[in-house]
Amino acid sequence: MSELQYNRLVPGSKKSMYVSHILIVIAMVAVAVFSGMFLKDVSMLATYIICGVVAALSLFLLVRPVLYYRFYRYIITDDRIDVRQGV
Repeated sequence: MSELQYNRLVPGSKKSMYVSHILIVIAMVAVAVFSGMFLKDVSMLATYIICGVVAALSLFLLVRPVLYYRFYRYIITDDRIDVRQGV
């Protein structure tokens, strides 16, 4: 029996992931801005922490589609759908 060939995700799937992640980043930035407006009495340290968390999560969400596309493979056979993660 021959070795089954796993396929990469469709390149267009990265576009879909980018769109969804950009929407999440926009929502996070909006929450950070509104929390900054309503929590004016909070110290500047808390504001910097919120901005740092939003920046770190935004960077992760913008890099994730490339990594996801690179490390996921799939195969569809008659009896199953198998998704493989990793190198």
